[in-house]
Amino acid sequence: MRDYAAPLTQVFAFLIQDGFPLSGLSALIDPLKSANQVIGEDAFSWVVVSETGDPVRSGANLEITPDCALSDLQDPDRLIILADPVSEFENFKQTSARLRRLDRSGVTLGGVYGGVFSLARAGVMAGHKSSVHWGMQAAFNEEFPHLECTNKVMMQDRRRVTASGSSAALELALNLINQAVGHEVMTEVACWFQHPSVRSDDVDQMHPAINQNYCENSLPYPVRSAIKLFRENIEEPIQISQVARSVGVSVRQLERCFMDATGHSPRAYYFRLRLRVAKQLVIHSGHSIGRIANLTGFARRSDFVNRYVAVFGEQPSRHRSSINKFFWRKPAALEKNLNPA
Repeated sequence: MRDYAAPLTQVFAFLIQDGFPLSGLSALIDPLKSANQVIGEDAFSWVVVSETGDPVRSGANLEITPDCALSDLQDPDRLIILADPVSEFENFKQTSARLRRLDRSGVTLGGVYGGVFSLARAGVMAGHKSSVHWGMQAAFNEEFPHLECTNKVMMQDRRRVTASGSSAALELALNLINQAVGHEVMTEVACWFQHPSVRSDDVDQMHPAINQNYCENSLPYPVRSAIKLFRENIEEPIQISQVARSVGVSVRQLERCFMDATGHSPRAYYFRLRLRVAKQLVIHSGHSIGRIANLTGFARRSDFVNRYVAVFGEQPSRHRSSINKFFWRKPAALEKNLNPA
């Protein structure tokens, strides 16, 4: 038997909401179970919680029966919320107050995938950085302009832990295992999952390039830098000449770089990027189509709708309805603004 330190058992609570990522829950629990097996003792325990104690349906439309209601939960060491971005608490005021009480008692709070939205709505993310999935960043920034959203795969900021998706949740669990019982145990657990390369919390998410079979991270420096500026100027589009000056190349050079690397001109890539952000808002926010048009730099709703149809093949309102076939959501979830009163 290897000489491991014998830590006190850390108790994890996983609060699941309708539409939560099932793979994310498994990605958190399975490494903790495996770490216990490696060590030969229960260094970690966990409980699955729902707001009311009733069964919760995942985004894959599978129903999970929790161990208890949030009100019956004894203070854990960590509570991590797994949710869809538009998941709602049935009793928002009471549940938010409970989360704030847990925070005051020293519990570390976390969110995976859309769980960070639930934390932000509960008012417990002020002054903390959040890791938000790239496909939801536009919706998060619009709903919570006062909060700092990062592009990191995961983020540990004092007593807040956030992960952008299910793969990031696995790596978050591995990092927490490392902190609790050491690198040797973490490495063995990682190899059990054939995941020997564990990213730290300073690694950026990968963004898919427009209409390409590779990620933006692999593009040449001038193109990557220009795309970063595009992404920072969605609502009020920036001039290509200004982007070229900021990157340190001529407009002609920038156009050549874009054509060689992406097959698109900078202007065309920028246009597609704005529509990609619009698509994220259509799927993950409750904003009206007119509001989404304004947020993505289109002066007229009709112009936005026509261009959206040309790229994605259907009107944004119809796209919003059809995409919900792939997300288990309450029928009214996307029909209203989700900002709490």
